Amino acid sequence: DNDKMPNAKRSSPELKTCFNMLLPQPDIHGNVVLTQQLALLDLNLAGASLESYQKAGYYLLHRALQRREAQLGGIALLLDFRGFGWSLFRKVGFSDFRRGVSMLQDCFPSRLSVIYILHEPRWLGTLVRIIRPLLSNDSLQQKFVLMGSDYSKLYEHIPPEQLPTTMDVGGKLDVKWDEQVNEWVEEEKMFPENFLLTLLLENAIEATAPSCKSEEQIA
Repeated sequence: DNDKMPNAKRSSPELKTCFNMLLPQPDIHGNVVLTQQLALLDLNLAGASLESYQKAGYYLLHRALQRREAQLGGIALLLDFRGFGWSLFRKVGFSDFRRGVSMLQDCFPSRLSVIYILHEPRWLGTLVRIIRPLLSNDSLQQKFVLMGSDYSKLYEHIPPEQLPTTMDVGGKLDVKWDEQVNEWVEEEKMFPENFLLTLLLENAIEATAPSCKSEEQIA
C-alpha cells in the first residue's frame, strides 16, 4: 500500500518539527542514532496525528538502515522525555503503543541496540508494563540506559560534538535539519513512488550481507 510506505514529502511537516531526527554520525559504539524529543510532539500541526509522527520515525528508520553502520552494528534511540507530562501520556492509546513497538520489533528485530533515555519520568515503569505484553520477549527493557538530566552520561556514548545544538543538551553540532529533509524530498522526486528507499535499502543489505555473515560465523 503506497499510502503506508515511508516518503520524505509525505512526512515532511512532522520531520521538520524535529520530533524525530537522524544524527549524521553514529555513537561511539558504532550505532546509527535516531532521536526523539517528546516535548516537540505537536498534535496541533495541520493533518498531524501520533500515527503520522510514527510514520515519520519509520521513514527515518529506513534512512538509517541505508547506512553501513546500521547493518554492521545497529540502531540507537535517544529519547528525551523532558516536557512530556502525564497529561500528554494519557492521550496515547494502546493502538499507538502497539504500532510503535511493531515498527521497532517486527520491522527491524535485530537492529535495535540500545535506548538512551533522558529526563525519564516517574511513570516510565508504567509505560514499560503497558508495552511488555506487546513484546516477543523482554529484550527491549534490557536495552534501556537511564541518564536523567546528567548529560555527562550521554557524552560517554555520544560526544557533544555529535549532538545538535537544537536538542539543548550541550551539543555543539549545527544541524541543518530542514535542509536535509528538503534534500531527501528532492532526491525522491527523481524516482518512482517508493522506489528510492526500497532500492537503496535492498542494496545496503546486499552490500553488507557477506560481512554480517562472516561475523556470525566467527561468533
